[in-house]
Amino acid sequence: MQQLPQGKFTIGYTGTLGVANCLDTLINAAQKLKERTEIAFVIVGQGKEKERLQTKVQQLNLGNVTFIDAIPKVQIQSMLATFDVCYIGLTKDDLFHYGVSPNKLFDYFCSGKPIIYAIDSGQYRPVSDADAGIQIEPENTDELVSAIQTLHEMGPKRLQEMGQNGQDVAREQYEYASLAKQLEQVLFSK
Repeated sequence: MQQLPQGKFTIGYTGTLGVANCLDTLINAAQKLKERTEIAFVIVGQGKEKERLQTKVQQLNLGNVTFIDAIPKVQIQSMLATFDVCYIGLTKDDLFHYGVSPNKLFDYFCSGKPIIYAIDSGQYRPVSDADAGIQIEPENTDELVSAIQTLHEMGPKRLQEMGQNGQDVAREQYEYASLAKQLEQVLFSK
C-alpha cells in the first residue's frame, strides 16, 4: 500500500485491465486533470491492456496515475477503503444496453465510496437509482472529468452519504439473503 498516493483525492479502479473496461477514458481524464495536483488515479489489476496503458501513461508523462498489480479478492475492500471514488466503465456496446452485472460494482457498493458509473446499461441504472454516485456516458472523457470535479467539490458529508447509499442498496437488494427472499416472493406468491 506504500505505492498509493498520500493526501490526494483518489479515483480508483480495481479489476481486469481489458479493452471493454474503458480505462483509456480514465487515463485521458487524468491527462486533462494533471495540473490538479490534489487529484490522483489508481489502477489496480492485470490484463491484456496493462502494458499498453502503462506505456500511454509514460508517454503522456502523467505523474498522477499509479498502477498496482492485481491483489487477492480478500484484499479488495482494504484497497477500496484507500480511494475517495470508485470508477467503473465499459465501452459503448449495444450488448451492454440490455444489462450488465459486473462483480466490481457490488464490491464498490460495499466499500461505502461514491461510484462513477460509465456504462450504458439501458433501464438498469444502479448507481443513479441508489444515489450512490454519478452515472455518465461511456467513453466520454469530458463527462468523466466533470464528474470527478463535481465529486471533488462536494463536502465529505455528501460523499459519505452517497457511499452509505451504496452500502444500503448492496445489503437490501444484492446480498444472498435478500435475493433469496425476492426469489421466494416470485416463486411462491399467489
